[in-house]
Amino acid sequence: MDFIEITADKIDVAALTEKVAHPSCGAIASFLGVSRDNFEEKKVIQLEYEAYQPMAEKTLRSVAAQVRERWPALVGVAIVHRIGSVPIGEASVAIVISSPHRADALQVSCLLAFDWNCTCEHM
Repeated sequence: MDFIEITADKIDVAALTEKVAHPSCGAIASFLGVSRDNFEEKKVIQLEYEAYQPMAEKTLRSVAAQVRERWPALVGVAIVHRIGSVPIGEASVAIVISSPHRADALQVSCLLAFDWNCTCEHM
């Protein structure tokens, strides 16, 4: 089950966890990219994101397909990116992965978290 969303709403991690949960899964791993109050020694008040939603969703669906090809045991893949204003302390991106075993879920969530800028450069 893949859940891909570009949203202006606050990201609900509990709801994403429910979307990927399955009785066959012993692991659910998540990553949240959260707005922080500084960047390069400058104060940050909030972040602003914009995207061409059809292309952004297509890109994220492609990412989900690629990780499923490499990790076929994955059961749930949820990727959500926020657009609009994101205040300090709120998530701008969420990645939630479920699988029967923790190694796959952790590997995929870490890979996407570390490679996020490369993955989203065309959004």
